Amino acid sequence: MRRIALFAIALASIALVSIILVAAGCGGGGGDGSGGDDSAGSGSPGAKIFEEQGCGNCHTMRAANAKGQVGPDLDELRPNEETVARQVTNGGNGMPAFKDKLTAEEIQQVAGFVATAAGAGTAGKISFEPDDKKIDGCGQDAACLEQAFGNLAYEEGPKAALDKLAEMQSTNPVVAGSCHPIAHKIGAGGLLHYEGSVGKAFAAGNATCGAGFYHGLLQWKLAGVSADQVGSVARTACNEPEIKVNAFNYYQCDHGLGHGLMLYTAYDLPKALDYCHELLTEFDQVSCSGGVFMENQSSSFGLRTKWLSKKNLLYPCNSKLV
Repeated sequence: MRRIALFAIALASIALVSIILVAAGCGGGGGDGSGGDDSAGSGSPGAKIFEEQGCGNCHTMRAANAKGQVGPDLDELRPNEETVARQVTNGGNGMPAFKDKLTAEEIQQVAGFVATAAGAGTAGKISFEPDDKKIDGCGQDAACLEQAFGNLAYEEGPKAALDKLAEMQSTNPVVAGSCHPIAHKIGAGGLLHYEGSVGKAFAAGNATCGAGFYHGLLQWKLAGVSADQVGSVARTACNEPEIKVNAFNYYQCDHGLGHGLMLYTAYDLPKALDYCHELLTEFDQVSCSGGVFMENQSSSFGLRTKWLSKKNLLYPCNSKLV
C-alpha cells in the first residue's frame, strides 16, 4: 500500500509538471537566458566570485572562459567541493589564501561552482576509481567518506552501502551533512558493482538521502558518454527488466535521468530538457523533465544555477526560448 501511495504522489507531481510545461511552453530548443534577475542572467554567485577574484588569471576552466596557465587546469583536475573550499581558504602551493578576503559563504559558493562546472563538456573525464579507503578510517573527512562509501558499494553492492549510510546519519554529523553527495557516489560504486547494469543496481538500491543513489546512478551511467550518444544511452537506461517490472522504480529512473542530465550538461537546463525530449514516451519525457527542474531548484552540490530568478518564479518557462 505504501508503494501505491508513493506512486500516486509521483503521478500527481508528473501531472503538475505536465501542466506547467504545456501552459508555459517550457522545454525543447535552447534558451537565451533573458527574463531573469541579475543572478539568473549573469551566472551563479560562485561564477561571479571566480571572475571578480581573478581566478581565471591562474587557472584554465572552460565554463568560466578562463585560460590561465599558472595553476592547475581545473577541467583536468575536477576537484571536489571540499578540496576547492580548503584550497581557497588556506591557499598553498603558490596560491594565496582568501580566508581574509572572502566570507565563508562566498568560499562555499565559488567551491560549489568549480566542483560542478569544471570539466563541463568533457564528460569522459568524469570517473570513479575504487581505492582502499574504508569508512572506519575516514573520521570526519567528508571527501574520504564519500570515496569510502563508493568503495563499499563497489565491493559489497549498493544495499550494504546505503544501509551503512542510513545507520551513520544519526551518529556522524559529517555524514548527515554530506548525505546526498555520498549517496551519489554510492550510485557510482553500485553501477560498477553490477558492471554497468542500471536495472540490477536500481533494484538493489533505495531512496535514502533524498533518492541521491538513484540520481547518482544515472549521473554515472551518463559519465563518459559522448554528446552525440547521450540521447541513445538515456533512452535505453530505464528499459531494463528489473526497472520496467516496477512502476515506481520506472518513474524514479526517468526522474533520476533528469538529475543526471543536468549534471552531465553542467546545469544547462535547456540542453538537459532537449535530452529528456529524446526519450520514447510522454511519460518518460515528463518524468525526466521533472528531474531536470528539481535539480535546478535544489542542486545536488549546493549550486545556484543561472536558470533561477527571485523575481520570476516560473523563469525560464514563461520566457522566450529559441
